[in-house]
Amino acid sequence: EDWEAVALALDAELQLLHRAGDIRGIRDVFAEMRDIAETGVPEASAVCHLGLAMGVLFDDPDEALASAQLAVHLSTTARSHRLKALQRLLVAFQLRGRLQQPEAQKILEEARSLAGRSGDVQLRFNIESNLAVALLDAGELEEAEEMLARSTEMLGSADMDLNRFNQANNHAELALANSDYVDAMEWFTKAGTYLGLTLPQYAHRLVNAGLGLCALELGDLPEARRREELIGPVVGPWFFDPSTLLAFKVRLMERRGNHVEALELLEENARDVYGRLELAWLKISRLRLAKMLKWGLTEGAFELANSCLALSKNLHLGRRVQQFEEMLERLEQER
Repeated sequence: EDWEAVALALDAELQLLHRAGDIRGIRDVFAEMRDIAETGVPEASAVCHLGLAMGVLFDDPDEALASAQLAVHLSTTARSHRLKALQRLLVAFQLRGRLQQPEAQKILEEARSLAGRSGDVQLRFNIESNLAVALLDAGELEEAEEMLARSTEMLGSADMDLNRFNQANNHAELALANSDYVDAMEWFTKAGTYLGLTLPQYAHRLVNAGLGLCALELGDLPEARRREELIGPVVGPWFFDPSTLLAFKVRLMERRGNHVEALELLEENARDVYGRLELAWLKISRLRLAKMLKWGLTEGAFELANSCLALSKNLHLGRRVQQFEEMLERLEQER
């Protein structure tokens, strides 16, 4: 019985189910991985726990982070899986907003070193790209731009549509963060050229939301309405960062004067990602606070801003700390 081979097959199945958005199937695979992890075979257990690390998206985020850390521990014996275990732990850290913490920095240093020696372009790219996304989501835009450029160079001419989509989408998100809607539209359009059967289903919604938001900000209302119809309802549960979808929907609701409903939409979706996708929660909460200040609907704003500030400090997110401190000052002035 080659339990390592079975674990590797399950991990490959997990990636396919992720792209298909089959949450029930993913959780079935998690159950099988938990069983195989108990066989006592270090290689099989390491593979299973690095698979269970993806529970940050689809299951219990605390158990998932513990599995990611255990996979790294097991890989001290199962050395062939060391680099992938490190990379999955970095993904878990990134999704939970913990890449700036000291433990994550040590893991990042080792992963970069191993990836540089391995010749595995896919893993090298994933490490640098995930770091760029973490910086972007943390509001560190200049550093994120540098990391995006660095990771783009690694792609070369490799035929990796998912990675090229992610990279174009990341550039588009960076342009949005800089309020450069022309550049963002160009990058979202480029991201759309990679859409196909090999990409996750949610990729289509991200492109349509991004292009819709750009169209709206550039004054093309018919195109914005068309994109709104294509993305469908903006409700969880979320297994990716929904902040672009929400920003687009809220901007439309704002134009229609539906301020209270827009804040309720943000609050509902913030609850869905809370405790799992921490950086997404901060982005959604920051948007919510900005609209509360703009519309004068500030009930509960102090409590929310203080919660955001405390989490930002805990995650060592310097730029977010500064932004939420500034929001608290504005709230004090408008009392």
